Amino acid sequence: MYHILEFSTGQPIILWQSGNNLQKYTINSGRIYNRGILLKDINRNFKVWNTIPSYISYESVDGSTVVCNITPDNINEIFTTKCLSAFTECNNKLYIFYLESSGDTYKLCVTTSDNFKEKKLVYDKLDLSENLHVVKNNDLFILFLNEKQLFISSDFKVVTIMNMSSSQNSNTINLQNEVSKLKFELHQLEQHHSDFVKEYDLLSAYTGELQEKLRKTLLNLKE
Repeated sequence: MYHILEFSTGQPIILWQSGNNLQKYTINSGRIYNRGILLKDINRNFKVWNTIPSYISYESVDGSTVVCNITPDNINEIFTTKCLSAFTECNNKLYIFYLESSGDTYKLCVTTSDNFKEKKLVYDKLDLSENLHVVKNNDLFILFLNEKQLFISSDFKVVTIMNMSSSQNSNTINLQNEVSKLKFELHQLEQHHSDFVKEYDLLSAYTGELQEKLRKTLLNLKE
C-alpha cells in the first residue's frame, strides 16, 4: 500500500508499506526516485495520519505501539508504548488513549500531538480490557472497553460512564465495538477518497509532463 504526502515545501514523498518494511520515494521533474527503507519493524496496524505535521503509527514486531513524525527529509520516532492504545484525529491533532498498568488495575491516559511527552490521567482503577476503541462524536470522545463505555469531554473530563451487565456483554458490547469500528472505517474511507483524488490529480499532471517530453523527443528524432 502506498501513500503520497504533500508538504508546504512543495516536495511530495511516497511511502510504500510492504510487510515489515516502509520504503520512501521522492518525485522530481516527473520522475520517481527510490530513497531507501525507512523502517523494518512494522508488524500490523500501519496508518498514515494526514495531520499537520504528518504522523504514522503502527504496531512493531516487539508488540510496541509506535508513532513517528514524517518530514520531507527525516522520520523521527516520537512516541512508543506497549500499552493497549487507540487513536483518533480531530482538527489536525492526533490523540492517543492508552491503558497503563497500575498494580492490579489500569489507568486510562491520553496524550496528543501538542506534546507527546506529556500525558493526562483521564480515569483510574479500570479492569484489564482486551479491547479499546475511540470515536470522536461532536464534543465528546467515546471510549469502548470490554465492560464500560466512557464519555469524555474535549478537556478530558469523564462526563458519563456506562457499565455493561454480564448479560449485555456478548451482544451490546460487540455491537458498540462494531459501531466504533465502522465509524473509524468510514473516516478512513473518506480520508482515502481525499487522498485518491489528490494522488489522481498529481499523477495526471506528471503523466501530462511525461507525454509532453515524449512528444518533444519523438519530434527531435524525426528531425
